Amino acid sequence: MSNTEESFAIVSDSQGALNSIKSRFPRDPLVQRIQAVYSNVVEVGKSIFWIWVPGHVGIRGNVMADEAAKRATGVRHVDVQVVRHLDLKAALRAALVHPKPWRPPLLLSRIERVKIHRLRIGYTQITHAHLLRGEPPTVCVHCGNQMTVEHILRECPVLEPIRQSFHLIDEVGEILKQPQHLKNVIKYLRSANIFDML
Repeated sequence: MSNTEESFAIVSDSQGALNSIKSRFPRDPLVQRIQAVYSNVVEVGKSIFWIWVPGHVGIRGNVMADEAAKRATGVRHVDVQVVRHLDLKAALRAALVHPKPWRPPLLLSRIERVKIHRLRIGYTQITHAHLLRGEPPTVCVHCGNQMTVEHILRECPVLEPIRQSFHLIDEVGEILKQPQHLKNVIKYLRSANIFDML
C-alpha cells in the first residue's frame, strides 16, 4: 500500500467472504491473516472500507481477478502458504473417492513374500527357532558366528562373494525396502541354500 493514500476500498461480490472477515473469532487461517493485515493498516492511521457489490457490475478489478483465476486453473503447481481445513478435507475426500493407482505388484510368490516379511521383522526360523526349543542360538555353518538376519544379508564373510554376485548393497533396511532389490535377495538366499531355512 502506498504511504500517501489514507483510505482504501476493497470491493467484493462475495458477501460470505466479507462476513467471514467481520466475524469475531474466525477459524479459517486465511481470514485470520486478513484480519491481522487489516489491524496493522488501521494501527498506522489508514482506513479500509469493505464494499459488497452483487455480481461484477462492470468493476474492472473483479473482471481482472476472474481472468487471473481462469489462467491459474492451467498452472500445475500452486504455492499455498496456508491450507484451510476445509480445503484439506476436500482434498482428502477426493483422494478417497479417486485413489491413485497402486504400484505394480512385485511378482513374488506367496512363500517369497513370507520370507521377505520374516527378514524385515528380523524373526526367521533359522535365527529364532532355538528360543522355542530352549536351545542355544543357531550358528552359521560357514563361519561359526551366531545366525541373525544381519549376518545372513551382510556379515557372513563366506557368503560375501555370493552377495556381490547379486549386487546386494550393505544397508539391510534398504535391501528389504527397495522393490528392485527383493528379487536379488531371493536369488541370493536360494543360491546360499538359506531360503528354505527362513
